[in-house]
This record gives sequence, C-alpha cells and structure tokens, in this order.
Amino acid sequence: MTPKHTQSLSDDEPLARHEGALDSSSDGSDDDDAKSEMDVTAPGESALSPDELKALRQQVASSPYNYESHLKYITELRRAADFQKLRDARQHMSEIFPLSEDIWLQWIEDESRLAATAEEKRAIAQLYQKAVVDYLSIKLWHSFLSYLYNEYEETLDSAPEDQWISMEAIREISDQGLNATQLHFTEVFHHNRCSRDQIPVLNMAFVAHRKGATVWRAYRDFEALICEAAPTKPQISRMRDIYIKRLQIPHMQLDETFSEYSGFESTYDPENYESRLIAASSIVAATSKERDLREPYEKALIDSNHGLAEYQNYLSMEKSHSKGDPFRIRTLYERAVVRHCLDPTLWDAYITDIVNLFDVEIVLVPLVQRAVRNCNWVADTWSHQIRMMEHFKKPDVEVHAQFDRALTVLSPLANMEEIIKLFQSKQDYEMHQIDWTEGASEADLARIERCKANIEYIHTAFPPGDPYLRLERGLLRIYTRKLKDFSAARELYVSLTKAFGKQSDLWVEYADFERLYGTTAQARAVYKTASIRATDWPERIFEAWLSFEREEGSVETYYSALSLIKKQTHVVERRRLKELEKAEVMAPATQVMQQANQTEGETSVNGQFKKRPREADPENDASPGKRQKPEEAQVDTKAKMQEFHIVNSKVGGNMLYITNLSTSVQQQHLSDLFAKCGRIVDLYMQPNPETGALEAYVELAEVNRVRDAVSLDGTKIGGEAIRVMRCKPASTLWNFNGAEEKNKIYVSNLPVDIKKPALREIFSKYGTTVDIRLVLKNSIAFAYIEYADEESAQRSLVVDGRNIAGRKISVAISNPQKTKVKEADPKELFVSNLAFTTQPEDIEALFKEYGAVKDVRMMHNRDGQTKGTAFVEFETEDAAKKALALNGTQVDGRVIVVTVPDPNMRHGFDSSMRGRGRGRGRGAPRAGLGFSATRADVSTERATSFIPRVAARGGAAGNRKKTLKMNSKPKTQASAPSNGGSSTQPASQQGNSAPTAWKTPDDFRKMLMRRD
Repeated sequence: MTPKHTQSLSDDEPLARHEGALDSSSDGSDDDDAKSEMDVTAPGESALSPDELKALRQQVASSPYNYESHLKYITELRRAADFQKLRDARQHMSEIFPLSEDIWLQWIEDESRLAATAEEKRAIAQLYQKAVVDYLSIKLWHSFLSYLYNEYEETLDSAPEDQWISMEAIREISDQGLNATQLHFTEVFHHNRCSRDQIPVLNMAFVAHRKGATVWRAYRDFEALICEAAPTKPQISRMRDIYIKRLQIPHMQLDETFSEYSGFESTYDPENYESRLIAASSIVAATSKERDLREPYEKALIDSNHGLAEYQNYLSMEKSHSKGDPFRIRTLYERAVVRHCLDPTLWDAYITDIVNLFDVEIVLVPLVQRAVRNCNWVADTWSHQIRMMEHFKKPDVEVHAQFDRALTVLSPLANMEEIIKLFQSKQDYEMHQIDWTEGASEADLARIERCKANIEYIHTAFPPGDPYLRLERGLLRIYTRKLKDFSAARELYVSLTKAFGKQSDLWVEYADFERLYGTTAQARAVYKTASIRATDWPERIFEAWLSFEREEGSVETYYSALSLIKKQTHVVERRRLKELEKAEVMAPATQVMQQANQTEGETSVNGQFKKRPREADPENDASPGKRQKPEEAQVDTKAKMQEFHIVNSKVGGNMLYITNLSTSVQQQHLSDLFAKCGRIVDLYMQPNPETGALEAYVELAEVNRVRDAVSLDGTKIGGEAIRVMRCKPASTLWNFNGAEEKNKIYVSNLPVDIKKPALREIFSKYGTTVDIRLVLKNSIAFAYIEYADEESAQRSLVVDGRNIAGRKISVAISNPQKTKVKEADPKELFVSNLAFTTQPEDIEALFKEYGAVKDVRMMHNRDGQTKGTAFVEFETEDAAKKALALNGTQVDGRVIVVTVPDPNMRHGFDSSMRGRGRGRGRGAPRAGLGFSATRADVSTERATSFIPRVAARGGAAGNRKKTLKMNSKPKTQASAPSNGGSSTQPASQQGNSAPTAWKTPDDFRKMLMRRD
C-alpha cells in the first residue's frame, strides 16, 4: 500500500540547474531532521551484484502492490547507474502508485542530465505533465514552468529545428498551472507571524512566501521580462489582466500585489493611473473580506499540522459560503489529499462532492483513478471507478477488467465487507446493462450467472456468508421483478432460511413473496415454520401472520394461528427471562480483578477462574494449518508472556502493543491479522512520541484471547517482523469515592453502534486522550474519555450538544456523585407495552390532548427496532399529571401502561433504600411482569421503579381487545373508568390505604381459588 509521502531533499546537483528554479533549500533542507523517502546515494556507489538486482526485480514482479519493494529496487538501480532499467522501473511504479513530489523531481533530474536533443527535452516536459497530476504541488509546477521558461530563452537564438517549444505552448501550460494553483491559499501568514517550527517541512506556504516561489509570480515575471523588452499594447494589456485576476483572488500578499500593480500602472500607463487604481481598490476591498474570512481556517490548519478535521471544517465553510466556488472547493480537497492521501473517507467525500459539481469526464475519471491508486485496499474507491466507467459508457470489457483487478487487490485482505461492497457495485453495473423491456438474452443471463458466482464466492470465502444478505436480496429482486422467475426465487429463499433462520426479517420477506407470487397455503406454511423457530424478533412474525389471516384467511385459520402464537409467546417469554438472568453486568471492580487474575495466568469460564493449561511446545506443534514463522522471527513464547507494556488504561489487560512496523503497513493489515484472535474493539496507529517510529495498539473484546495474539509476534508485514507485546494497566484502582475527575469527561446519548475509533477521531483534536471506556447496551451507549490534562477535558466540552448519527450527545466533566440519587422529572412520563408499529407521531397525537408535548423518545435496540417503550416529555408538569389518565388505554390493540419514570432505577436506588435490587429478594417477583408493586400517589410522590407497574384493577391488563390497525391518529379505548388520574393499585388501596405487600404467583392462585 502507498505509504504517506514525506518531503525529502535532492541528493546531488539541485534540480534548479535552470536560472530561477527552486534550489535545494526551498523545500526545507535547512531542517536537519528531514528524511528522504528514498535512498539518494549518488549513482554508481555501492551497486549490488546482478543476482541481487535480479532478486529485487522478481520481488517487484511477484508483489506489484508492495510499495517498499518498488522503492528499494529503484534505489539500487540508481546506484548501479543502469538508467534504462531505472526508467522502466520508475514507469512501472508510476502506473501502480502515485509518486510523491521528491520521487518525481529525482526522476526528472536524472532524465534531464541525459536530455540533449529537442525530442529528449520535449520528453522532459511530458514527464513534468505526468508529475503534476498525482498531487497538487506548487514546487513541481514552479519547477516545470521554470524549466520551460529557461529552455525557451536558451533556444531563442538557436536553429529552428532546436526550438522545440513555442510561446503559445508555454502560455497554455502556464494557464494550466495557474488554474491548478491560483486558489491554493498558501501565503496566508507571513513568516514573522508564526514560528518556523509551526510549519512542517511539507508546508510550502512558508517557503513560497519566503522565496516568492509561486506559480503566479513565476508566470508574472516571465511576462514582465517580455513587456520590458517589447512594451506593446497587447503585452501591457496581458500584464494588466494578470494583475487584475490576481487581485480578485484572496491571498495573504494581497496588499503587496496591489502595490506592485500600482507600480506597473505608473510605469506603463501614467495618464490613467488614478482611475485604474480607484477601480482596482474596489476589487481589493471585496477580496480582502474573502481573505479575512479564510484566515482563521488557514491558521487552524497550521496549528493542527494540517489535520483532517480542520480541512473538513474548512470545506464545510466553503460549501456553505454564499459565494461558494466549485473550483475553490476542488482546490481545497486537493490540498487535503496531499496530507491525507491514505484516508479513504476523504477520497469518498471528494468524489461525492465533485460528482455534483463537475459532471465532466475529464475531471471525474482521473479523480477516481487517483483515489484507487492511493487507497487500493478500499472497495469504495474501486466502486466509484466502476460507477464512473458506467456513467461515461466505457466498454464492457474494460469494466470487467477493472473489476478483476480490484478483486485481485482486495482478496488477499480477506475482508468480507470490502468484497461485498465491490460485488454490489458490480451487481448494479450488470443489472443496468440489461434491457428488461425486451427480455433477458443469453448475454444477460450470463451477467446474472456472474452475480450468482459472486454470492458463492462470499459463501465460500466467509462462511456462512453475509448476515445482511445484501447480494442475495439484490438477486431476489432480479428474480421477482425483472426475470419473473419465481421458482428460482423460492429456491433461494429456502436456502437462505436454512442458513440464516434466526432473522425474522428474512422470514417475513419470504412469506410476503409467497403472498404475492405463490399461494395462500404456501404463505401460511412459511408463517407457521417461522413462528416455531427461534428468531431475533418473533413478535414481528406473529403480527404479520395474524394480519395475513385477517386479510386472506378465515375465522378457523385465524384462531388456529392465534393458538400457536400464544403457545410460542410463552416459549419466547421463558427464553428471554433465562437470558435476562444470565445477563447480569459485573461491577467494574470485578472486571479489574478478572483482568488481574488472567494476567497471572488464569482464565475465566462462566465467571469462575481456572488455571490456564500449559503453553504448547512450539517445536512440537507441527500442525500444517498454522502459520510457520520465519526462522529469524522465532521467539520464546513463554518469555514474551512475561513482557508487558504499561498503558494508562483501565482495560490494558485487553490490549496489545505492536512495534517495528513498516511505513507501508496500514490499519487494515493489522485488523485482518488480529481478527483471527477474536473481535477487535479498538485499533489505532500513531507515531511514538519520543522516537517517531510507527506503533499500534489493539484492544480485543476477550481478555483471554490476548495470549493467543502474542503468538503473532514475529509475523512479517511489509517486509518487517512485527513485535507484539501484552499491555498492563498502570493502575487498577477505580474511583470508588466518587470524586469529580476533572481530566475525564462523560459522554452520553451516543449512537448504539458507535465505535471507539470514531470517538477518538472526534475528541482527540482537543488534547491527548489517555483512555476511552465505551459502554454499549441494547438501547443506550455512553463513554468515559480521559485526557492527559484538565485543560483538554475543558476544551472538549464544546462538543456538548453536537449531533452524531441523529443523536444529540451530552458531554460533561465526569462526576460520579451526580449519578447517585436523582429526582424524577415531573414533566416526563414513561409509556410501555406499545405496539411495535407505533410511531412517535402517533404517541404525540395521543398525548397532546392533555397539553403541549415537548419531545417523544422511542427506545430502540441495537438493530434499530423499537422496544415498545417511549418517554413523553411535556412542556408543563400539570400536563404530565393529566396525561396519566391514559394509563390502561388501548392503543393499536395493546393496553398501554403510563407511569412516572424513576431515573434511579438504572442505578439501583429507591426512595427509601439504596441496593441494586431495591430491597427485593432474589425470589421476589418483578414489577411490570404481571405483579403489583408498592407505590405512593403519583400526583405527590415520584415513582419508585423505572419499570412500569401493570394496573391491577378491572383486569385491564388481562382483557385486551383485538388488535386495531393504526391510522393517522391512534384509536384509544379506556379499559377501566378513571377519576381524572391514574392508579396503579387495586381499588381497595385507593386514597389513604396502606400499600400492599409483594404478591407471588402462588398468592394470586390462592386468591382466585377463593372466588365463588
């Protein structure tokens, strides 16, 4: 993979052998720590033997996508002074990878030494034109124009056959350079406004300003020399246009440019000097406002060392600016990819925006090609290229060839998500090529067979296959909507339900298919089979079946289905209760103890610690299925187990520390390597703060798999044997005293599917993050993020209220004391037992009759499915009290329960006790599961349970009406009379009666047996 390109110095004669070109100091050569990406030893020194060069060539041929192999081979050929092979090697590398600025300049310099004829010099110009395409580089463009200007000057007095470049060609190329670079805001700050160490080596802004080495100035100086020699009216007019266009572009040297323009007019047109300066002043005034608008963003780029987040903020401003310029947006993206060329999300955003701004082949096709060359391990970039080839109607054979190349690159990575994305784009392409109005031809059927082969590839490479069935669902749509081949679709559904039978969505889709294209009996058989299977959301199947029977069945079939559903409902409830009993969450201290015990060689099985068996002897373990490490990489596994890297993280026992990484190693490489050791919770790479060497941290979900991961020590990636070491927390003491932690923040209301890398990207810009502890539950997610200092934590509070994936997150300094006892919000109600089809707007329509509703929050699980519960927040407390009258109301066939929520139930607090179980014994029944709970009058006291209590009056909960279809407004029916309020107690307990004690199922049985 392409490594991040870094600035380097020229090795021998500086490229600026032409007058006015950049010298070697202009790229930051006065920085002693500058390192070249290539070994730039002078040609002819320390050449390898022919056999060694041949071995290097074979290595490049066998691994064409190994960036380091190309660099090494080119370096050795340059040392050997084998210029023909060197030229071929560079050409080969440039066809696969984009080349950095220093590699191009070194290549051009070597070729320039040999260029003597006009044809050879023209080849140098063509090489320059290739070089400026890979990345936006002021240095390359300036060098290119300087070369042309000097060559033109040298050939003025030469014979016609030696004059290989004309003035028209020079001006055309100069215009290309101006169009590419004139919006590059590199001259924002004078060097006396920011220190030298603020500007990294690659920041040409400092160099360009210090040297005046911009493309515009080079072109201006060239035309000025011509004007001085021959001040004709056309030339003076051309010079004036050059100045006026520059004054219209925001740049830091605007005042200096205006001053130079003033001198130009006073020299060449003194009669109209005043009028022209007045007109130019109005232009400068407008441009100054645009310059001032961008200055803070440019400063943020320098302060952050050109961080990606700062570029994104800058781009957001440009896109929302009232005078937004598509060319300025494009230039800013080009600046960003120079620094973040290996970030696929940046390329994805770049392509998406440019497609909507420039629907032009000459812009889009090269753009997606560059994205692939920079991030060829990401399927999205290949997919963009396939779509652009389709959009611009490239030949079918070229599209298939590009797909084959993509699969060749992505397959070794063994990442199912990336392969599926690629196959989806290919499937879309294949289907778009078929004219369905005329029926499918043999060629069209061959396209469908290729789609089926892709699905089989996924099943074979990643058994049992894609759990989301993305390719399969696409093929089903082709069978049903395009080909009308219902038997093939039915066969596919049958095979899918065997492999993915737990997915309720799949069963409902299968039944809907039979309803549309099969028979009623076939659909009923699918519903029946699905109902007795253990699925992830059985209620959805039950409701779909009953709806089917009401619409297409009879009274007999309806009750037959209802009988089976009732039986299965009890089965589901028992299964869920067992799952709840097993899902008790361990306290943080227990987790620390478990990690500490496992660090000493113990493993946890079902909560009990057992000694781990002795490590197998690696010398006797000759299993053919295991990776055989290189001999030089063999390590003493037992000794490695005793080595630890200390980290300031409470989950250090789950972490691995990886060093000796090659610069070509990408995060995806490590992810694929360590995925075999279990689920990866977090993975990030960074330069070592002391040495600058690349290092990585991997956090595994299971602490007992960390030992397995250590066995990967010595695995070669990118030509280097990586070192893998276990981590240990610097401290295992938790903050049990509940003191405020000023360097730690608490982030709540996060999306339930958020990952640690996403949190790190958001919060690391405010300071060094020491630890991120992410807690994910079925419907909620929150995190504790610890910074190295209090100031960073304070700065991060600006994120409070930001919207992330549709959720408004909350950020505050961590203070455990705040979570101990909370008062119920008198304006909020908790609604449960809602139908899964009920929507927030339906709830709002129901409750707004009692007062203004401020917010309705539906509770969802991780899959985004509603849990049948919601919080309703009113504008006033009085409205909330009145709305309690809806308790026991029938909505969409369900008797809803409306209570005041207890915010302390999540933390295990009651109004009178502070135990995790609220004082309830292990065998006591839970409120909300059919048993009454003690409760004071809701109008004066807060509820004591987060779980609503089912009302015991009138048998409301046990005598539900038949399900009603939800219309635009919920149909309601009170199941018991109400006296203006809601009661969750039996009638005998109304008023001042004392609350009853807990009732067990046996108590209810005895009570019912005493009835006459």
